Amino acid sequence: MCNKVQSIYLVEYGRTFTLKRVTMEKRSELLYPQLLTKAYKSSSLLGMDVLKKIKHPDDEITPLLYCAWNHMSERFKNIVLSEDPIISITSKASKIAATDRGFIRSDIGQVIGILPDYEVYYGPTVGKIALRELVAEFWSTFYKLDHLTYENVAVTTGATEALFLLFSIFGYGRKVILMSPHWPTFPDTIRKAGSDYVRFELVDEDGVFRIDELESLIKSTHINVMLVNSPNNPSGIALERQNMEQLAELAERYNMIIISDEVYNRIRYRGEPDTMLRYAPDRTVVVTSASKEYLIPGLRVGFVISKSKTLTDVIIKKLLRCQSSCPNTAGQDVVMEIMKREVDELKGNKEPSFITPIVEELKNRRDAIADALTEVGFKVFGNRPPDGTIFTFAKIPETVDLGDREFIEKAMDLHLFSAIPGSACGKPGWLRFSFGNLSLEDINQLKDNLQKFLNIIGR
Repeated sequence: MCNKVQSIYLVEYGRTFTLKRVTMEKRSELLYPQLLTKAYKSSSLLGMDVLKKIKHPDDEITPLLYCAWNHMSERFKNIVLSEDPIISITSKASKIAATDRGFIRSDIGQVIGILPDYEVYYGPTVGKIALRELVAEFWSTFYKLDHLTYENVAVTTGATEALFLLFSIFGYGRKVILMSPHWPTFPDTIRKAGSDYVRFELVDEDGVFRIDELESLIKSTHINVMLVNSPNNPSGIALERQNMEQLAELAERYNMIIISDEVYNRIRYRGEPDTMLRYAPDRTVVVTSASKEYLIPGLRVGFVISKSKTLTDVIIKKLLRCQSSCPNTAGQDVVMEIMKREVDELKGNKEPSFITPIVEELKNRRDAIADALTEVGFKVFGNRPPDGTIFTFAKIPETVDLGDREFIEKAMDLHLFSAIPGSACGKPGWLRFSFGNLSLEDINQLKDNLQKFLNIIGR
């Protein structure tokens, strides 16, 4: 698809510019950054008329929204444009029933009133408005963003569903730059969405931020979508403010879109939580979840947060409707209970307290496991304990003549310990150790078992 020859037209203020027939790779070179920047501002690219009709009235056609619409497959566009009679009828019926008790609703597709103590009902496609309002208020206050509303938030069935949708929207038929090392599920999620990826180590194993090398990759490949994960799973590295500012500048220069996975954003031991939405709001869409910071991964509640209400309240709403119908309503209630408390504390100029003891305990575990790994000869990624997450990423001692997978398999066969091979994260020769589930006693035992294993294999 990326090599197809296409004609490209730009209409601006009544004038028509016709570019020569070019390959998709050459197109990015011709259009970026001069012409597309004007097109975003004028919102007058031929073929954008349909988007103008469906976009949220508060939205301008920003680079994020432009790319969302133009990167999507035709079948996804058709879904977004289609009318769902169930939605329109149930919406109208709900309004009538609220004012007329004699109105009989026979449009509801669920069993109600037989065992009410056990019944859990469907909810809105992109989450309960009360939860979306809380998320918007929390993010606006905590991260000091321009005021967000509930329409800037879509609730999903965990962050994984959100990432799949965003890869499908922004990455279909093209490549995505994948920040490496990475969560092992990312490559399959990207491929499932009809995309492909190029791995790039944005922060190297010595903790060096490689912005110049990233720019060289973008210039040579013309890839304009990047997945950024900070704090990073598995390395624990978190981008600093200066790093985010440089990424935002690069995104502006090369008309890039950033999918920012910030699931571990508030589990920080070094530096303060931050978000790419502060630095590149017109080019960033954030994925986060309640799983780690609220200790409820099994309830599957994730969020997409974007400046574009069209993305979260129109496009994603339509796509989720035919995928999972709605996120976990019981899980949303749990999140609302915790988040309301946090929002109230922010309103009272207090720091949110729910997560404080969680981070304090995890920091103790982080320090202990980083020390343990260093003492038995491992190198910790970035040459420092992780900035965030619940993982420590460590390099197998060079004296060991085993691959990462073989290393772990042998250790498990001896019933000593387990970990995730770094090769699954795009970084062979390293291991991801989770300390989220380990007590300090467990970590001491892990240290002893590591030393025992190294002695057995005769490093």
